[in-house]
Amino acid sequence: MIHGLRELESNWRRQFGETEALVGYALRKIDDNKIYRSNAQIWMIPASNLKLFTSIIALQDLGKSFRWHTAFYFSGTTVCVKGAGDPTLNWAQLLDIVKQLKKQGLAEVNHIVIDDSNHTDSNWGEGWMWDDLNTGFAAPIHAINFAFNAIPFHIAGDLRSYYQADLPYLEATLRNDGIVKSDSKDSHYKIKRLRGDYAYAINGTIEQRHTYIEVAVPAGPEFFVHAFKQALNRANIKVSTSLKVEYRALERKEFRKDSDQLLHTSAPLSQMIKDVNQDSKNIVAELLLRSLDQSSAGTLSLQIGLKKLKRFLLASGFKNEIRAVDGSGLSFHNRVTAQMTEKILYNMMESAHFQLFYESLATWGHTGTLAEHKPFPKPWNVIAKTGSLKGVKTLSGYICKNSKIRFVFSLMLNGLHRNLSGEAFQKIWLQKVMDSD
Repeated sequence: MIHGLRELESNWRRQFGETEALVGYALRKIDDNKIYRSNAQIWMIPASNLKLFTSIIALQDLGKSFRWHTAFYFSGTTVCVKGAGDPTLNWAQLLDIVKQLKKQGLAEVNHIVIDDSNHTDSNWGEGWMWDDLNTGFAAPIHAINFAFNAIPFHIAGDLRSYYQADLPYLEATLRNDGIVKSDSKDSHYKIKRLRGDYAYAINGTIEQRHTYIEVAVPAGPEFFVHAFKQALNRANIKVSTSLKVEYRALERKEFRKDSDQLLHTSAPLSQMIKDVNQDSKNIVAELLLRSLDQSSAGTLSLQIGLKKLKRFLLASGFKNEIRAVDGSGLSFHNRVTAQMTEKILYNMMESAHFQLFYESLATWGHTGTLAEHKPFPKPWNVIAKTGSLKGVKTLSGYICKNSKIRFVFSLMLNGLHRNLSGEAFQKIWLQKVMDSD
């Protein structure tokens, strides 16, 4: 038996002044299958805990070997690029692609055609906060993306009036409009886009421990073109001063045979799933959900992805315990129950994909979004997915002893006055569960 969880919650509310917060949890002890619940059937905002569902349906529907493909081909001085959603394409890979194009005979570029037509949905999710859209975690969603559609700025050390992005393919600036660094873990800052290419301003409070701030690019295809032109220059491929860039769907007659294409493939899902669950990359989760549309190669559809997710949950015995509008959990319109989240995690233990899924989660005090926590005393550990929005802290996963799963849990807090108090409750709640065993 686990005694004292309600008393623990009451004491926490008094200490932190969280009288209005909603706390919901479902906790299962593996040995005897005993389940402890509180508000477990109430719809809660899951934040990034929604990524658990996205990654599970992606593994089941797409398979661990799934990869995104980006097609490159050229005719004379015209280069065509057709995207299918890969957000992980990076600078080193782009340099290699250009080297291969040069080997195939590309010597000069006067015309670039960028085909982003495989994605026709909104570039942002329903219910994403408008004042978050310039932050890196709310990067726009496209069929053609580059480097997660985000620009990192190094802000360690003394504060400066301007920061320059240290990128070989792009000049970008971040103006300091009033940054305060704080020892507190609560960051409250806003990013504003200025006139000019990739110029931004920031103001607000930033955690002292943060060394990087990421901003979102305005659009993935244009960001890709900036990098692509620099990669061409690096390879000594002449880029015309009157270069014409078109953003449009390629016509059928413009397509080359597969043998004439240079096809770049992403890492397999078995590797990318860590971007989703361990590092909580929103854009990767969003594009995985959209990639569930298998009606034609490379087609991306949010609605089909959401339908497949709901169909999967219905087949698992859950009828009305989720309202999902995106794949990342960034929307405040999402709702799930702690009961369903715990049960899905428990069911996942019987899946052929479980080990891969389990290893994709963050480890308390060691990896991913849980790396900065102080580890629990041995032999205990927590392997889980975090979630955080303003007023929302969620944590769901597995509590382990001597590397064996002892508990499956989902703990969700909504309506918090301060997110730090939610994080404090997570720690004392987990410790209470461990002490009971």
